[in-house]
Amino acid sequence: MKVLILGKNAINAELEKCMTSRGIDTVVLSDAAEIVKFRGEPGAYTATSPAGTYGITSVIVTEPLRFEGVQVGSGLTMNLMDDDETTSLLANKNAGLKTSDKIVILLDNPDETPEYITARAISLAKKLAEKKKEVLFLSKVVKSGYGDNEIKYKEARNSGLTFFKYEKLALCYDEDADRFRVEANDGVFDLIIDTPYIISAAAKETPELTAISKKLRLYYKPQGRINDDKFFLYPAFTSRRGVYYLNPALVMPDMEQSLEKVMPSIIADMALMGNDAYQREIIRGWSFPEVDPNKCAFCYSCFRACPHGALEPDLEASAMKIIESACEACGTCIAICPGQAIKRKGPAERPAGMNKGAAKPGSRKCKLYCCENGAAGAFEDTLPSLGEYAHNINSEPVACGGSISTDMLADDFKNYETIIVACCVEDACRHMEGDRRACKQVLRTAELARKAGIANKRVEVINVSEALSGVMRDNILSILEGHN
Repeated sequence: MKVLILGKNAINAELEKCMTSRGIDTVVLSDAAEIVKFRGEPGAYTATSPAGTYGITSVIVTEPLRFEGVQVGSGLTMNLMDDDETTSLLANKNAGLKTSDKIVILLDNPDETPEYITARAISLAKKLAEKKKEVLFLSKVVKSGYGDNEIKYKEARNSGLTFFKYEKLALCYDEDADRFRVEANDGVFDLIIDTPYIISAAAKETPELTAISKKLRLYYKPQGRINDDKFFLYPAFTSRRGVYYLNPALVMPDMEQSLEKVMPSIIADMALMGNDAYQREIIRGWSFPEVDPNKCAFCYSCFRACPHGALEPDLEASAMKIIESACEACGTCIAICPGQAIKRKGPAERPAGMNKGAAKPGSRKCKLYCCENGAAGAFEDTLPSLGEYAHNINSEPVACGGSISTDMLADDFKNYETIIVACCVEDACRHMEGDRRACKQVLRTAELARKAGIANKRVEVINVSEALSGVMRDNILSILEGHN
């Protein structure tokens, strides 16, 4: 097993030592520009640089993000990730802070804050509160499920910290007074604060990290970062199997201890990559997709949409090909292919077909519209596990979720208490963003129902692919049980 450590960072030496102690060979390239080409599949990657070509099992990226305060007009908030700046507050070396002034720690503006920044914010807020400073902790999302965050929240509250979960937020900066004005609303109460200090942080990718992300194909969306915006990849996994990201901001506070926590999961995953039994288990009984080269238009739609980096161009066949060791059989490529060139290798064993209007109007509590490009297949697999609810659902396949109109949904309210529209997962629709159009129609219909005074009627949307039958089942049960 050989691992490439890629990036310029102080943690490289400690990481190399950690890998060597476990009998794993390493290659360290601190300059991202040295990677000219990156090819292959998990467990058998090749990285080409001017110095030669390396056969590697996996890659650990260590290139750091850049952090800065959030710009508010002409003012800049204090950078939460800059220890020099925050230490001045803790050491009472801050000019212009009156006894009555409140310090504001602000998260989730404008984007949701990564968990490791939240953890640092809670720790800083607790220290400030213990210094008898009045601190307001504003966030749009409460992350208490990671690690020992729930304990840290409790300790911070006991120290006198005030938490405020906002829904709306407005910020402005008075350049003459050198003070910020914060206006927040939690859905009920308004909060208005004038303060000389807002502590926040925005993560920015460096050109080097962006170059690495492109070469290793780590983006699901062009505007995304390696793994900050994907909770299920935390703390070190990426959208491409066999490629991991050790965010130095996460590791650096206690490098040795942090590596000991993170590395076992990475090493265990690397060991499994060559295990065929594991590969079959993660497919959950589904067969892998395959590309028909006679239908493939080489449009790269699947290449751009695949969240697992499992599609590669096959120049000899002039068509895309599936890398099975990276594939998770999620069905995104099947849903998005405009030429329907991607199918599963063999027909899956499925129960009897969908309920296509078999019941008399009014006898079914729920109407379910299923996009035939993904959700329809998922529902067929879901049906046997819905129990008594299966008899209360009248399902109907549609060419695309975006073809459903507000009039159709409103008309169904005559016979059904609940309407569910199941369309493609985000950015995996082949019909001009039909999934987004479906969501808009559902929102319009829900608003019409509210205005008409029939709030007991419910309309919901589910985003699923053909392989996400478990997700579809959980969502349907949650909607129907919640309605009852």
